[in-house]
Amino acid sequence: MRVASVCVPHFYVQVARILHPESAGLPIVIGGLPEERSTVVDCSEEAALRGVSTSLSLNEAYRLCPHALFMPFNQEIYKDAWEEIIFTLQSFTPRIETTAPGLAYL
Repeated sequence: MRVASVCVPHFYVQVARILHPESAGLPIVIGGLPEERSTVVDCSEEAALRGVSTSLSLNEAYRLCPHALFMPFNQEIYKDAWEEIIFTLQSFTPRIETTAPGLAYL
């Protein structure tokens, strides 16, 4: 039996970049607006280089990277994007196991 894995690093950021191509190269924080009482779900490499990481409060992320684009976490958009990827992968194999959006085993 052969096993392959598909990993899309920073899946939520990658989807945001597809939906907002003008964000290329800019720091992105996924999770909401800085004034919301929530946490960072994902961030781009540009934001990570400034100290932003998942589970930080959005307010703290803003203090570390005030020029970042803060985007809401719209679970339905990400779910649809991942289902589209899985549908494409099904052309290679009928057996796919996903552990999280952005990570699948074939």
